[in-house]
Amino acid sequence: MSLDAVDYEASQSDVRTSDNASESLMTPARRAALDALEREFHELLQSLPQAAS
Repeated sequence: MSLDAVDYEASQSDVRTSDNASESLMTPARRAALDALEREFHELLQSLPQAAS
């Protein structure tokens, strides 16, 4: 199997879903990453100078 084929299969593994339509794609690792990004974004917004109203 070529390296490109392995890369493609690996990239497609996140796209696959089971027959159970209610299964969420939000894995614990993805939830943790999203939470971390949200915290960083919130901190960034707090660090910006406030616009005069």
